[in-house]
Amino acid sequence: HESSGLEVTPPALVSRRREATRLEVEVGQFSYLEASRSPLTTLAEEEGAREDDDDSGTAVRMGCFFSSDYGKDAEPEVGEDAQIVFVLGGPGSGKGTQCDLIVEKYGFAHFSAGDLLRAEVASGSELGKGLEATMKEGKLVSSSVTIGLLKKAIATAEGDKFLVDGFPRALDQATEFEEKVRPCKLVLFFDAPTRVLQKRLMKRAKTSGRADDNAETIKKRFDTFENESMPVIGHYEKQGKVAKVSAVPDVKKIFGEVCRVLDANGFAAAEA
Repeated sequence: HESSGLEVTPPALVSRRREATRLEVEVGQFSYLEASRSPLTTLAEEEGAREDDDDSGTAVRMGCFFSSDYGKDAEPEVGEDAQIVFVLGGPGSGKGTQCDLIVEKYGFAHFSAGDLLRAEVASGSELGKGLEATMKEGKLVSSSVTIGLLKKAIATAEGDKFLVDGFPRALDQATEFEEKVRPCKLVLFFDAPTRVLQKRLMKRAKTSGRADDNAETIKKRFDTFENESMPVIGHYEKQGKVAKVSAVPDVKKIFGEVCRVLDANGFAAAEA
């Protein structure tokens, strides 16, 4: 054949040059992105990364491939010996008071979803800032975030007995908690007629100063509990895990019944 005057590069060498160029570009972009990236990843960045995930579990950013777990600490896992008790009941049923008594006698660690969210906001973390913005806008916090906080709290706490107060509030939350954390051992359900609980809340409203202690809001809270939370009770009743305790008597009598239930389920009082 006649020479065309053009230098012909062997295919193997072309391939190596292309690979070198690709690596040089990717390394350059990696360095640029790392230099401009905050040490803490914001919620928006993490959500964006998840939206860009492909089937291989990597996230594409600026033409460079990153693991979708990039920048995340290893998530603590809840031990197999963890005994989790959900504490549920309508507004005004006295869950908080009974939880305090249970902790004192039996040595449970006690976690409230609301308290954990408020603590995260107060910490000033990137997650806390995102939560604060969400709540200021009047939006609901994702159940995945709440469950993540509960999981971390349980996994890093001492002991193996845990009270989860006022959660799950809906059936989908119960299912997600079981999948991501552990199934609960028991559900303490403080039950009382709505009229009794309404009377308590209206009496409390005179001195509490709470914004949600008014007739209109109280009615909405009961409607929400009936429509969203009662199906959770039904779900666990089918599993034989619900212990229904009357919330009508005085605090001492209620706690006596609570002790009977816990003793029957193998929970021993803490050593003095």
